[in-house]
Formats: sequence, structure tokens, C-alpha cells
Amino acid sequence: MRAQPSLTFKGSHLMTDNIVAMPTPMNVRADRIREASRKRTEGREAWIEWTVKLAIELAAACNTFSSDRAFNIWLAENDLGKDNLTENDRAALIQMGRHPDQLYEELCECDRELAPVTIWRKAQTRFGQLSKPNDPTPQAAEINIPPPTTPTPSTPTCAENKQPVQPPLPTPRHALVGSGNDLLQDVSKTDLVKLLDLAPEHYAAVLGAYPVNRQRKLKAELAKLAKREFTRERGKTYRFPGRKSARELFGMAFEAVKAGKAPVLTNSFAIDVRVFLPDVPEAFCRTFTLPQLAQRLDRLALLNAKAAELKAVGTSAFDIHAELSHIWETGAVRPPRVVKTVELPPEDSKNRIKHTVKYCGEVIWPHDSLKYVTYQDLNMGWHIADHWLKRLEVATPLKPNELLVEIMHLIQDLRAASSLTGVTDVMTMCVSAYAKRNQRRDKAELSDGMPPGRPR
Repeated sequence: MRAQPSLTFKGSHLMTDNIVAMPTPMNVRADRIREASRKRTEGREAWIEWTVKLAIELAAACNTFSSDRAFNIWLAENDLGKDNLTENDRAALIQMGRHPDQLYEELCECDRELAPVTIWRKAQTRFGQLSKPNDPTPQAAEINIPPPTTPTPSTPTCAENKQPVQPPLPTPRHALVGSGNDLLQDVSKTDLVKLLDLAPEHYAAVLGAYPVNRQRKLKAELAKLAKREFTRERGKTYRFPGRKSARELFGMAFEAVKAGKAPVLTNSFAIDVRVFLPDVPEAFCRTFTLPQLAQRLDRLALLNAKAAELKAVGTSAFDIHAELSHIWETGAVRPPRVVKTVELPPEDSKNRIKHTVKYCGEVIWPHDSLKYVTYQDLNMGWHIADHWLKRLEVATPLKPNELLVEIMHLIQDLRAASSLTGVTDVMTMCVSAYAKRNQRRDKAELSDGMPPGRPR
């Protein structure tokens, strides 16, 4: 029989040293406030993101108490009154935390890091009245989101039967948030739907494809673009069709979601233009902004279509980047390379080459600068460059006899050359092609190469 655990008494109290206290929701909230207070001082991007989070947590914490006095006592008990915020700053954050979307827009428009009370005074009317709401606002992360329900379609009439059946929109991955922290109840009343005159179901499909913070960023950037009326280029001011551009970009985002190409994004306060260009590689469009896309709207469809076409045929990342850069700058597809015809005398040994010699996608032959090189030197220079570039990339220590074999082969190849200058010129062209493609890479890409002939 298992022995019963013994209980040790001290006086009249049971010893409870082995009991672990579990954190309460308010303790977790206090830890979040400390973290946000610390991280909002780590640069401008961190200041924007963590100021919004700090305001949300303070507002949620304040709403759990029936009086300001009880809230202040809780702050003191958790050492939260000794941070770098004044009482006025904290009060301003609480008020603005009940409108995180507006707060985020205000922070993005600030040209420097301002005190919360300064931001509140500058945009007080934007955040509504100072009164505390009667109903506590739950934090978005703590809401139990029910699974989305698909509405039962009504029986179509005869007139409706003549219309083509539209495929259903994808089920949203994330819940929609309103102007505060609560879930969005009526999509038709949102500011962006009214501003851009959007169909509510389209708005729900696009915003629901991305996490909460991405939703806020996307709404803020589209609204900011739609309200933009002028742009300045080369010292002159021009009228800017902001609202029209924002509508067209939203349409592209909707088509991406409708086609099931919406990118899977993390829940950060950042804009990712793959929302509008789902087939374009992330590395290419990482630095683009919405105003830049709006100024080149006529090129975006071609950019996305060409990226999908190149990826489908397995084009290298280097060539995709070069092709898309040309479209972004000129608005047209890069013309195919024209290989010059090099006139050779009938007895020239290079006449046996019936194909284009390439290395890392660059044409080595035919080329005017190598007209004097013999076929043997051309073939030798190409293979020597290819061998040593591949060998040195994965080089490991060699034993003396292995190293001797490598060097003797190199000496024999060079001794057999009819012109050392010709061999080195070919090698230089191959190395230049290698550098053009791979000098910024961690691992070399050697595709799209064609030698003059087979290795010896």
C-alpha cells in the first residue's frame, strides 16, 4: 500500500511552501504593460507598434475597475506608476487605446516621437469624448471567435438563373476588428467602405485574409492614400488621384484573395505589397510603398503576370529580378537578347560550334572580342573557369598528392593552349558572368550555362 504523505504543521497553519502560485489575468496584463513600456523606446518602428499595444493594454486594464482610485491602487501594487509616463500621458494613452486604429494613424503621421499627451491634444476630436465607456472593452486577443458560418443561399429566381454562378469567396482566416478592440459587427458602416465605396463582402474577404495588426495597417495606408490630393515631383505640384488609386489597389487585393493567392503574413504592424502582387517575390517588393504602387498602377498587372510566368518555367531568382526591374522602370517586357552574327573565315575552328556558348546566363560566344580565339582555347578557358569556380566554392583541405594532381592538370591545360591570352580572356568573361549573378548571394547559382564542347 502506498504510504500517505505526511503533513507538517507549524502552530495552527498548514505549510504550503510547495504550492506554486499561478499568474492571474491581471498579472499577465501587468507584464504586457511593462514589456510595451520598455520596447517602445527601441526606435521609431518599435515606438509606433508598442505605443499602440501599451495604449490597448492600459485601456483594457482601466476598464476592469469600477473607479479610477481602484485602478491607481492596482498600478501602485504592480509598480506600474514608476515608469517613464506622467499621469497625463497615461490618461491620454487610456483614452486613445479605445481607438487603436486612429491612434496608429496619428503615430504614423508624427515626424518624431511625441509624448502621448501631446498627441492627444493635437487630435483630441479624432478620438471622441473623454468619458469612459460603460461597457468594458475586451482585448481582441482574449475574445473567443466563433467559427465563421456560411449563409444559406436563397432559392434563385428565373432571372437569377440566367446569370452565371459566381464562386463563393474564400472563408476569412481571421476575425475582423472595428475601430476599437471589439469585433466588427456591421461592415457597411466602416470608414474605409464609405470612403472607397466598397462592397461590404469584398471588404470582409480582403481584410479577413490577414491578421489583426495587418488589417489595421492596410486600412490606415489605404485611407491615407485615398485622402491624398497632391504630389510633388521635380519641384512642381500635381493633383494626385488618391481615391481612385486606392480603389484600384483594393480591387487588386480582392482579386488575389478571390484567386486563393493571399500571402500568409505574420501579425505585425507593416504593409506587405504582396497583398496586391501575390506572385511577385518578397525580396523584390520589400521596399515598395502604396504611393509608389499608385504612381505605377498601369505596370502592376504586367508585373504580377510576368512574375507568375517566370516562376512557372523555373527561371532563376536573378533573372526574375532583372526582368521585373525592367518592367517596373519602363512598363514593358525586356526585349529578347539579340546575338550578333560574327563573321569567321571558313577555316576557323569555331565554325563547328552550332549553339550559343553561355555561362551563368551571359553569352560568351559568339562575341566580337573572342574572334581571334581558337576553338580549343575557347573550350579550355570555359571548362577551367567552371571547374575552379565550383571547386573553390566547396573547397576542403586536400592531401598533398591530391593538390599536386589538381595543379598538374592545370599546368597541362595551359601548356596545351595555343594562346594563353585567349584562354585567360575566355576565363575572364566567365568569371565576370559569375560575379554579375552571384556576388551578393550566399550560395552560387550556376544555371543557364552551355560549354563550347564536352570536357576533355
